[in-house]
Amino acid sequence: MIRVRVGCLKRKLNNGRIAFYLRWSRLGDGNRKIELAFKTEEHVTATRLKTVWQPRMADAIYRKERELNGDARDFTISCAVRDAKDLYVLAMDGELAASTVDRHVRVLGSFVDYNEDRGGPAIMSGLRQKHIAQWRDWMIEKSMAGTTINTYLADLGGWFKWCVGESYAADNYAAKVNRASAIETKAAGLPIRGAAGLWELLAHLEPPYDSDYHVASVGLLACSGLRMDEAANLRFDTAWDKDTDTLVVGVEMSETRTKKHRRVIPISDCLRSWLMMLEMIQDGPFIIGRDRGYSKITSQARRWLKPLGCSPKHLRQWFRTALETTTGVKNFALIDDLLGHRTSRVRSAYTTTEYVEHTRKIADGFNEWLMRGKDEQAEAVA
Repeated sequence: MIRVRVGCLKRKLNNGRIAFYLRWSRLGDGNRKIELAFKTEEHVTATRLKTVWQPRMADAIYRKERELNGDARDFTISCAVRDAKDLYVLAMDGELAASTVDRHVRVLGSFVDYNEDRGGPAIMSGLRQKHIAQWRDWMIEKSMAGTTINTYLADLGGWFKWCVGESYAADNYAAKVNRASAIETKAAGLPIRGAAGLWELLAHLEPPYDSDYHVASVGLLACSGLRMDEAANLRFDTAWDKDTDTLVVGVEMSETRTKKHRRVIPISDCLRSWLMMLEMIQDGPFIIGRDRGYSKITSQARRWLKPLGCSPKHLRQWFRTALETTTGVKNFALIDDLLGHRTSRVRSAYTTTEYVEHTRKIADGFNEWLMRGKDEQAEAVA
């Protein structure tokens, strides 16, 4: 299958601007073609070049490749994802060491099972970068080591490369997924165990982190699965919708955000109790803000939890594990969406009202499990 690859060319102009060009070769004749993409402002700084113009160039390359290879799917052969995995393992048998083949069977099997459980594409050519990125994020939230996750992504990249050669896939999307950070995702085990573990954590917040404000803030993070920056932007006037009994997340986010998205979280009884406690404490607009809610919270929550070997990310991981293992939910795409991973299949399948109805059942199941844990923790203390 012939596929056009687009490169980048930079030229510094006399007025201090930098011009970015797209460069590629025509199909068939190999003639090189260059096209101006855009120019920066005069005397652009290194920081702005890295944070603004380079991402814009990457987007221009992606769009140009889509334009030039829009019909690439017409040249792919239909092959089921699981069949493609089995054929790849069969082809590698004898070419690679037996232990490596066994690892490929395990890794690819994990991805295929994850894809099927969440209703992903059944045909190999239907898999895209977002499906692999969601699998990577799922492994991160399972507290897998970053080095292990990157090894798995490399194995997946070898599979996709082989599928491209066999015309089962149009591109090696696994190679385009950002790798996990080995530092941020170091596997140390989830420090919170079960429902009783959360109540024990709240009871052991060390002074001066034992006020109602600190307990309610940590409880809100644990019962919503919010990222820290999402929680910092929660405001009483825009986030807490008392008419629909929901928490609207991401109202302040820009339209260009891709990893995180606006979403609606149904409020469980426990989550409501934390919100009501914070409403009585805070005078300012921010739900868990500093200075009685008049300014955004920054890194304080991490300092509260660090003496207990915990972090806001651990609370998020604990919340996801609880939803997957205790609520009996079968549609994991709903959980992906509740955690803030963009899931277009959920958007197309449910209206806002239907979505809240389905996710409220998940929230109720989580709340029932959490309250049983509170009773167990109280009995253990007694």
